Amino acid sequence: MRFKTFLVSLALVSSSAISQQLAPDRLPDLTLRFDVNLVQVDAVVTDHDGRHVPGLRADEFEVLQDGQLQRITNFSYVPAKDTLAADEKSPEQGTARLERSAVGRIMVILIHDEYLQFGDFVAARNAVGRFIEQGLQPGDLVSLRRTSGGSGAWEQFTADRKVLNGAVERLGWRPPTPLGPLQGLGVFGALRSAISALSQLPGRKSIVVIGPGMPTAINLYNDPNLSWIYDQIRRIGDEANRSSVTIQTIDARGLAIRPPSRETLAEGPYNRLEPCRQCAAIVNGGIAYTQSQDPYAFLAEITGGRFEHDNNDLFAQLREAVADSEGYYLIGWYPGPRAFPEKPKGPPKYHRIKVKVLSAGLGVRSREGYFAIPGTPKPLDFLSANQRMEDALFSPFASSDLDVRLTASVQYDDRLGVYVQSLLRVERHGVKFDEVPSSPGCRVANLELLVTPEPLDWRKDTKGRIDGVHSRMELCGKTLEQVLAKGFVVVNRSAIGQPGLYQMREGVRNTVAGEPPSVGPRGLLSRDTSPPVAATIGSANQLVEIPDLHEKEFALTGITLQSATEGVPQSAAEFSYRPATDSDPAIRRFHGGESLAYHSRVLAGKSAPKQVVVRTQVSCDGQEVFTGQPATIATGSSVEGVFELAASTIPRRCVFGILAVDVNRPRYSAEQWIDFEALN
Repeated sequence: MRFKTFLVSLALVSSSAISQQLAPDRLPDLTLRFDVNLVQVDAVVTDHDGRHVPGLRADEFEVLQDGQLQRITNFSYVPAKDTLAADEKSPEQGTARLERSAVGRIMVILIHDEYLQFGDFVAARNAVGRFIEQGLQPGDLVSLRRTSGGSGAWEQFTADRKVLNGAVERLGWRPPTPLGPLQGLGVFGALRSAISALSQLPGRKSIVVIGPGMPTAINLYNDPNLSWIYDQIRRIGDEANRSSVTIQTIDARGLAIRPPSRETLAEGPYNRLEPCRQCAAIVNGGIAYTQSQDPYAFLAEITGGRFEHDNNDLFAQLREAVADSEGYYLIGWYPGPRAFPEKPKGPPKYHRIKVKVLSAGLGVRSREGYFAIPGTPKPLDFLSANQRMEDALFSPFASSDLDVRLTASVQYDDRLGVYVQSLLRVERHGVKFDEVPSSPGCRVANLELLVTPEPLDWRKDTKGRIDGVHSRMELCGKTLEQVLAKGFVVVNRSAIGQPGLYQMREGVRNTVAGEPPSVGPRGLLSRDTSPPVAATIGSANQLVEIPDLHEKEFALTGITLQSATEGVPQSAAEFSYRPATDSDPAIRRFHGGESLAYHSRVLAGKSAPKQVVVRTQVSCDGQEVFTGQPATIATGSSVEGVFELAASTIPRRCVFGILAVDVNRPRYSAEQWIDFEALN
């Protein structure tokens, strides 16, 4: 909620972020409408084999709004776009620009990974990689991202297979961390971000979610305080509908082995147990599995998409989900004089829609409804620098000029208490360095950094909570050489008062001396009228949980992992910078035989035990390779130590974890994980 200007003198920018931009040609207008005089939705008609059916007439459809038959006033069919001729540019050729007239399908592939088990993650990653190689068509625009966070440079829309394959290669598994009753809700922030980006692109678009469902869904049936989650899903669905976005969902867990019913168990071998002590756990496990799928099914239903589940062929499901956007009907009607009241009393009404096809043997999917709020987003063709910075924070797909990577974690010190530490690694390429006339051999870079925590619980009001800083970095000597070779790390500390799940979002851009900040006096992004400019911007985001120590017995802060022999400069300032090295906690690339130092802290909460047992663990490519000896420490103490990577280490992706358990009540536990790259 503030803006500061720093002068930083150190010799400290981002690997090439490939920008796949659309040439200013033409694209179809926005597909859907939700206005006073016209409501228009899309509808997909299929036969019993799932094939799309064109050629139907308006009189072969019926539309019901709130159960009342509507008169269809607008009707058309939008066929699948023909693929480009073989001699035209294709994704393999990596064209720098794709003409708008050549754009085909536009999609976001979203891996819902914060609660994804290793085997399911590998299956999802392999399916996406195979789709990129075998399922892409010329003209497709694709953005690949994960719900746990990532870099905008690798989440850009592109038609280049090389860029997409690079994004797949960067996908590393992170062990699921228990998040209490809000497990899996990271998908909400990611969906809103994707919808915001897609709303600025014309035509009908798709988001394909691949994940394990939402484990917290079982709590919706037992805890009335969580009923807001379905309200949030409906709001997300309305945002998607107004942006002409269809959400397709795929359960990455594949074919499930359903447990037997309670009655079957009573008749089988378990009936020897009096009473059947194992029956409840087995049956409840099956119920929990089914209920975890419900939010996925709901998301697809309200946006006219499909929910694919209980199938081990993820590639085929992904290909079919993307193909679902090819060929659809547009059906419009006058919603009536009372559909959008001028002075509504209370929350806006939700109008339910039912589209029916009258021909026998055919099925139809369309949108479930809309809120009585008139308006449909329009594409923004030109943006000022300030507007682009807002997009960098909330629509990271649009900010791929700088390659930045974020490591955000909950930390603690005696002055700030619990806070979020953000380590933003900025690669060299793209950062503008100017010579300093008064200091030969030195360079200066002017940068703006914005930081905002986006709550995943829409009931939390953090409006206007954006921190910003303008920095003039003058770099000389060895420090300049280090920065020009490996970039630099921006360290930021953010105090967040309320516990809960947050998507930490950070944006950085080149500026010029004397340029006004994007953040005003109250910490609000200013919507200015300055002309469009070419601004070099990068962004990244990551999911973090602020523990509720009034509800939890204890919690662990995030893990700092770095080389035990190479010190990293520390600063107590709210914003600071340092040259990047492979062993920096923001990068974490270590060689075999290297000693690694780790640090965390046990935070005491409600009814905290006096002592906990902690142990450490290292897993590489899903296999456990190291487990430390258990140690008993006092609650509130630091968890720190050193371990050595095996000298024979082969290059692979690894994770380091700390697990803590109450000495006397083992059911109370906490854990934290952080990923790193092992080199030979």
